[in-house]
Amino acid sequence: MDKYVIALLKFKGIGNVKVLKYILKYNKDINNILEHLNELIMDEDIYLFDNYVKDASKEILLNKSQGISIISILSDDYPNKLLMIKDPVLYLYYKGDISLIYNTSIAIIGSRNINKEDEVLTRDIAKNISSKGVTVVSGLALGTDANAHIGSYKEKGRTIAVLPIGLDNIVPNSNRVLADDIINNGGLLVSEYSVNTISSKYNFVKRDRIQSALSDAIIVIKAEENSGTMNAVKVALNCNKYVTQYTKNNNKIILNSFDNTIEDINDIIDKAKKQNYKIIKESSYEQKTLF
Repeated sequence: MDKYVIALLKFKGIGNVKVLKYILKYNKDINNILEHLNELIMDEDIYLFDNYVKDASKEILLNKSQGISIISILSDDYPNKLLMIKDPVLYLYYKGDISLIYNTSIAIIGSRNINKEDEVLTRDIAKNISSKGVTVVSGLALGTDANAHIGSYKEKGRTIAVLPIGLDNIVPNSNRVLADDIINNGGLLVSEYSVNTISSKYNFVKRDRIQSALSDAIIVIKAEENSGTMNAVKVALNCNKYVTQYTKNNNKIILNSFDNTIEDINDIIDKAKKQNYKIIKESSYEQKTLF
């Protein structure tokens, strides 16, 4: 049934919000969804639907041939937190342990350009979070992301890496071994993109919102106000999620800060477990820079 979600999203002018509202209107009942397509798609475009379904089926099979599965909103157990953002996530391609998306998760994100002290700090925080059975989410980028994943799985914790491209094409290429290590240690790779997708700057912005959606709280290690990290931060703040930064960062947009103490880490975990989601306001998140 996942193919129908992808097919609907192929229509111009029909985005994630419209498709989500339509699917929920019919309580995910596929027969009703298919029967009332004219409520969502203009009559003159209905003929395209069958072709889009065929394209979506081929896309799913192509991913499957490379060991990549898919989960969508049409699954009964699809996590609500993926839908509780302005631009909801309606499906994910994945490789690894999909059960991690149901766990309490904390994103550890920040700059690609970090020093040795930042690396040690990031790994230590990820290790402490993982030791409490909480999943660490990050974006498999250089710098903060990579060290967050490493700190998690070396503690035998589970970590989720969100990619801005198909799972057949690890970016940056230097993190291919890290991606394998994540899977081999019981982790999960996810992406909104099919194999053979061409990367673009916009993909990174979309990726950032998924990191935020998957997470119940956000930790920023190091990031300036105009950095790409702030895309995920703004999405989280817009959903009433707890966002905090390491004390030395001094980012004026992030109001909370923490020291790397057991008490502070436990407090962040406690807030993540008690998180309530709501979309506070409408706003756009344009990435000013990738670095």
